[in-house]
Amino acid sequence: MRLKKKGRRSDFVKCDECGASVVRVNLLGHINKCHPRTARELKKKNKKELKNIKKDLKKIIKDYSREPMTKRTIKELKKILEEVPNNAEAWSNLGECYFDLERFSEAKRYFLKALKLDPSLKSAKEALTACNNVLADLAKDDWGRNDIPDLCELAYHALENELITVSKHHANKVLELDEENTDAMLILGQCLGEQRKYNEAKELFLSIVDKDPDMMEVNFELGKVSMQLEDYIGAKQYYEKFLNFDPGFVPAWHNLGGAYYLLGDDNKALRCFDKSVKLDPNYYMGWFSKHQILDKLGRKKEAERCLKKALALNPEYGFKLLASGIIEGEKLIRHKSDWDE
Repeated sequence: MRLKKKGRRSDFVKCDECGASVVRVNLLGHINKCHPRTARELKKKNKKELKNIKKDLKKIIKDYSREPMTKRTIKELKKILEEVPNNAEAWSNLGECYFDLERFSEAKRYFLKALKLDPSLKSAKEALTACNNVLADLAKDDWGRNDIPDLCELAYHALENELITVSKHHANKVLELDEENTDAMLILGQCLGEQRKYNEAKELFLSIVDKDPDMMEVNFELGKVSMQLEDYIGAKQYYEKFLNFDPGFVPAWHNLGGAYYLLGDDNKALRCFDKSVKLDPNYYMGWFSKHQILDKLGRKKEAERCLKKALALNPEYGFKLLASGIIEGEKLIRHKSDWDE
């Protein structure tokens, strides 16, 4: 009978201290036993590196938990412009920040400033055009019923770009022209949800169900606001109803998993998170959620693999969860090579 080899050639490494050939997994034990001084130096070095990483993570947490990113960026850009007032790109970036805050008149002023310094700056030209279009649409007051499809398109486009005030303005214009328009009602409800007015949003979504029971996408929105209102049974029912209509919609599977998780049904939650990443292997939120529930179930190795995958796809989301206290800094440290590339 042939004996099974304990280790392949590639499993062995050479000890830098004494030149001995050691099985890779036993190298640390060999150094501790045969080279205690080197072991102490390595521990000291690793401790220092770990301390530095923890320091970096604390800074990240502080940054995420402080004021919103846009306002922080405005402060930084204004500091730059105090020192370099002729930096056209900085003025353009400042305009984009104000555009994101829906302060369009100020944004326009900064785009014009950038173009005065550099008339060929393409980003400022495009941003100024977008800004002028928004201001013109907001100022226009002669919309008619024939303009309803265009208004709905403007409202939807603004919502996609997180211009909530603009989106609400256009959706309300539609409802002034046609109070039964369920498309505008859906967009307005989504805007209310973004503004955390969940009860108002839910009331509006329910009125859509009364007017148009076949508008299945409203069930997804009802599921979202029900989750925010801590009605997890209701959320589960709305998501299941929506998935009967569109079984390939990844966020619905993920959110259904969240509802099951909050209802205490970990196995069903895991099945839903599994479904979300099977449908879209790059859906990082599904991997984070899968990590969380596997960790809770004690399946640590699988949980670590999911976290590694999630961080490789979107390290920034990991930092947001860290700032919220959802995952521990030690877990991010273990996967530093994945998010620090």
